[in-house]
Amino acid sequence: MNYPDAVWDFIEENQAQDPNQLALKLAKQNNAAKEFILQQINGKQKAKEKFPFLLDLEKFLYPSKRAIEQASSEITARHKAQQIAGKRMADLSGGMGVDSFFFAQKFEAVYYLERKAELVGLAEQNAKLMGLENMICKQGNAEDFLKQTSEKFDWLYLDPDRRKKEKRFHRIEDCEPNVLDLLPNLLQLSENILIKLSPLIDLKDVLKQISQCEEIQVIGVKNECKEVLAFINKAHQGGARIKAIDLKGSVKINYSFKFEEEEASAVYFHEPLNYLYEPNASILKAGAFKKIAADFKLYKLAQHTHLYTSERLEKEFPGRIIKIDWWGNPQNGKCQSANVVKRNFPLSVAQIRKKYKIKESLKSYCYACTLNNDKRIFITGELIN
Repeated sequence: MNYPDAVWDFIEENQAQDPNQLALKLAKQNNAAKEFILQQINGKQKAKEKFPFLLDLEKFLYPSKRAIEQASSEITARHKAQQIAGKRMADLSGGMGVDSFFFAQKFEAVYYLERKAELVGLAEQNAKLMGLENMICKQGNAEDFLKQTSEKFDWLYLDPDRRKKEKRFHRIEDCEPNVLDLLPNLLQLSENILIKLSPLIDLKDVLKQISQCEEIQVIGVKNECKEVLAFINKAHQGGARIKAIDLKGSVKINYSFKFEEEEASAVYFHEPLNYLYEPNASILKAGAFKKIAADFKLYKLAQHTHLYTSERLEKEFPGRIIKIDWWGNPQNGKCQSANVVKRNFPLSVAQIRKKYKIKESLKSYCYACTLNNDKRIFITGELIN
């Protein structure tokens, strides 16, 4: 990876170029560093959104597209590092190394383990570049590591691979490694384990399969569900707390509950009043459909319409709040331009726009939804938070 300065200068000068066009240009030049150049430019372009902390690091070595896609983003990696602490920890599915980079800022020693030799080499060089001398990079897999070591750790972290031959999986037992099989051995090395799971996983299945799970965090970034984190403690038995967290820069919107509380909560239905509430994506994924209504004294529009309403403004609600202007039967002309949102409605957003001639707008909102009496309606209004 010791390319001459001319290669790095070329990468710097062309980092904003279209990679496909640049690939053709390099092919014509028969450039020996073509693959490396394209890999670095792809990485720099992805880093602008996903890993902005890397942009100021000269000669940071970016891995393949697949490794970049599978890596945690900077904002979620920072969050995970803030959740755990101790002296020694091991990341048993290192990948690009983003999680380990942030863990290494919290722990005295971080063991980074990765099956692919290329990724290990890159992570080792990048750790040195960032001055992370306490990050120890090793090649290997979690299964062998558990057989060969008797060292104790304050925390173990795993992000199982959810892709096999271009197929994506979300159940724990379908991922590699299978954490359920490894769990007894993992708990021999550490009393605390953090597992990153698929955003599509069934949370109740996780709790059925792992009795030692004491907390599940559903992580959203700018209202898009990105990660599910399972915090496991060897001594824990019983129910787990569910936290729905939405990350927006330095702001964290946090809502927590237990499934027992959700099941015990009463919910009441009502037609739209003065305000409309849509929970953050992380809350909807977590499944707090009744508890959120009870906590904020809201009515629900319908059992399967996860929208809520009230006469008085509940400004601390963790989600979007709309001041309702009008609601009624869907009709042409009533909503000429709006940001269209559908919830429990038979038409797609594109079909709604076409049928009712609604133009794009970010200022106004039009919710197409269904009431508890199965009546389909539009709700229009302005965003107030």
